[in-house]
Parts: sequence; C-alpha cells; structure tokens
Amino acid sequence: MIMGSWYRAGLLCLGLALAPAVAAGQEVYNIGEAPGVRNAYYGSVRGWEIMSGRERGRVRYCYAAVDRDGNGDDVRIGYGSDQWQIAVPVRSRPDWYGQLEIDGRAIGASGTAERGWTFAWIGLPELDVMRAGDTAILSVGKFDIDFSLSGVTAATLMVEECVEARGNSGRGSAAPSPVLAPNPPAPPAHAGPRPHRPAYLDWVNQAGGRIDRGAARAGREANGEPLYVCAASFNGGVHPGKLRRGFGGCVVGYGGREYTVGQYSTLVGEGRWQSGVPIDRLDRIGVNGGQEANGSPLYVCRASFNDGVHPGKIGASTGGCNITYGGVEHTMYSFEVLTR
Repeated sequence: MIMGSWYRAGLLCLGLALAPAVAAGQEVYNIGEAPGVRNAYYGSVRGWEIMSGRERGRVRYCYAAVDRDGNGDDVRIGYGSDQWQIAVPVRSRPDWYGQLEIDGRAIGASGTAERGWTFAWIGLPELDVMRAGDTAILSVGKFDIDFSLSGVTAATLMVEECVEARGNSGRGSAAPSPVLAPNPPAPPAHAGPRPHRPAYLDWVNQAGGRIDRGAARAGREANGEPLYVCAASFNGGVHPGKLRRGFGGCVVGYGGREYTVGQYSTLVGEGRWQSGVPIDRLDRIGVNGGQEANGSPLYVCRASFNDGVHPGKIGASTGGCNITYGGVEHTMYSFEVLTR
C-alpha cells in the first residue's frame, strides 16, 4: 500500500538530500501532463485544487495546483510513479539539473521535462520541509520560479488522500473532500423548532471568499488580520468555521483536517463571547451555527492558537472547541462560546 511506504520513509532522518530518480525502466507519469491520462477534479483546500489523473480505469497520479497570477495553474505538487514531484510551466532539457530553495536553504534538484513543463523529483524530507516552510524557489536553467508554500500541508495531505482513495472523491478511508452546497442553510435547520435568534445576529449566504460588511470580527491571525464566523455545508452536515480575505471560502474542520468550502453563510451582527459555558447549556445560550450529519447541533466558539484567535465549532461530539490551522483540525480545551 502506497501510504505505508510514505509513513515508513517519513521515519527516516529529516535531512535535505537530492531525491532519488525514478527507477530505470519504470513507466513515468508526470503529474498533469502524461500522454493518455485524463485529469479530473478531486477537491480543493486552502486555495489549491486537487486533481487526479486516470488512465484505463487506473489512477496514475494526484496533484495539487495553485494559480499564482490568474493565468492558470502554474505550480503543481503531486505524487506519481511512486515519486513526489513539483511541476512548473517552464521548458527545459529532459535531463535538467538545477536547485530548489526553501526559506533560503538550497539543495540540488533534478527531474525531467515534457510538453512545456519541467518536473522536479523530491523526496519526503524535502516535502516535510516544504510543509513547514513559507516560500520556495525552483531554479531551472535561466528561470527562477518562486511560489508561496501557504496551504501546502493541507494540499499535499489531500493528494495523499486522493492517491489512497484512487481518485474517488470522498470514498477513501480518510476524510472526504469538500461538498459545495448550492445554497447552504443559514442558520441550518434541525429536528425541532429553529432556535431563537436576536435581531442583531443573522446569517447571510455568500460565496467565493466575500465577507458581508455587517460581519463582526471574531478572531485574528497571528499578524492581526481579522477572522470572521462562517458556516458551510459539508459531508451531510453544516459546520461553523472561519473566514478572512484571501481564503476563497469558509474554512471548516472535519475528520482532523481543514477544508475550504466556496459557498457558505457569514454571521453578521455581534453576540457575547463567554468562557466556562458547559456543554449542556449550549442549547440555551449558544449561537447555533450548524449540525453534524446525524443532526447533533453545533455552536460557534473560538480559541487561542499559535499567537492567533480562531473561530470554530463546539458540540456534544467535539470534546472541546474544534478549530483549524495549517491544514489540521485541533481540539482546544480553553475556549470561549458565542452566546445570544
């Protein structure tokens, strides 16, 4: 099983070394550009689109793509031919040799080229450093392609999920990919009467990262950028999450991971944040933000994490305030609940 080889290799010492080339005689599938392979949308997370490549009913690769300048996806990170790869739209020699720099630390890089794209082969140590990094520069001949590593952890985790699920979105053993609701409820309906909502709190349906002017600041990133409360339909439920400029949608947690959903509802108006609210009082004073797929209510909370304050969800099944950061869902035991 491919995932097992990833985990075993991940136990090796984390040192930057040139990734091994694809084995001699092995059929090579370059991510996104292999002849005869049909690309299909798998999911999206943190601004990256995840694609699967299928040939004769078999998935040959999965990759994450990001559009840096609005001219189409121009950086890809994926897994194919038992090899992690970076792909950039630059022409080069098939036997090129260059350099990969991550946060100022440079290593040698090599790979191949095809159809106007250059592919760099990387190993798990390089991938781990990229997941922890901020920026990368791939130098190929006279070209230096720089790109942000924002969202790479979440994106490459979904690539792993795509490979294990054989490209079938939401059918793998890992958490499913985002489900976009055509018109997510705001607030969601539950079995029983709709909770009372004061006039100064309401939900507004939005999409594409837009933030209603009536939304109140509910948290902040470490750099002070404000975060707002949103809720999005996902995998049969409606989950409270966080929203800010640049997210492209409502960021919610599910199954231990972080997902971006393009259609969502934004909470407008101001409530009162309270600490020390017992779970059994949430239905009386908490702001209802959604429900699990089984109908169990979810409420709006927030918690401090990594020098920021992040809105999230809390309910009978969460065990605490569930927030997301860096592609991962975290359960926090010191938190505040938004009350009516």
